[in-house]
Amino acid sequence: MPEILAFRYFDVTVIRSDRRRSATFRVDQSGVSFRVPKEIGQQKIVELVEKKTAWIRKKLEYEASLTPPVRVGFESGDPIPYLGKSYKLKVQVGDYPQVEMVGQDISVSVVAKHLTNPPYIRSVLERWFLDEAAILLSQRLDFFAPLVGVRPTGIQVKAYKARWGSCKMDGQIQFNWRLIHGPVDVLDYVVVHELCHMLQHNHSAAYWSEVARVMPDYKVRRKWLSENGNSLTI
Repeated sequence: MPEILAFRYFDVTVIRSDRRRSATFRVDQSGVSFRVPKEIGQQKIVELVEKKTAWIRKKLEYEASLTPPVRVGFESGDPIPYLGKSYKLKVQVGDYPQVEMVGQDISVSVVAKHLTNPPYIRSVLERWFLDEAAILLSQRLDFFAPLVGVRPTGIQVKAYKARWGSCKMDGQIQFNWRLIHGPVDVLDYVVVHELCHMLQHNHSAAYWSEVARVMPDYKVRRKWLSENGNSLTI
């Protein structure tokens, strides 16, 4: 069970794991969590938190300044973000689950019994978005890989809670499907970001030089993602 430690300016949720060998902070709009090895003592946890207090407070202030994501009830008329634009959700009766783009609408067809079933409608939408993300991310990966000068061994599009992508040592690239909600140029930044990790498995100056070589304006795109990433959801 998670432990809650109260400090002067914030509470920290401590999550212990016998598989973890290092300690990691996470700060977002839900608060502060600290994932630590199972055997670490409480006094050591307190010392580590106190050393990071200034950084944690700064991160909490930043998270509080972000615009919270729009909560969707999955009813007709709700706004749905797709490739950086807002579309209107249209829910209708159909013979089988289906999603279509119709003008400025994203039309979701479900059988009659699910017409007022928001969790089901959401699941249909998410499956469609994941498929759309897999297609587009694969295309953009094929486009940028030669420019970076690497050959990925594969691509996987999945759900992540705290990252937009990852690059494994074997050249397998993984992406968060929720990137499909944002602008294509931001999605492209994440593609280049992960491809460049095949050249530099770090965030050193040499790594960022590789990113800049392929995408000179990457800082603008990275800033947009940092400030708006929490809105890429439904």
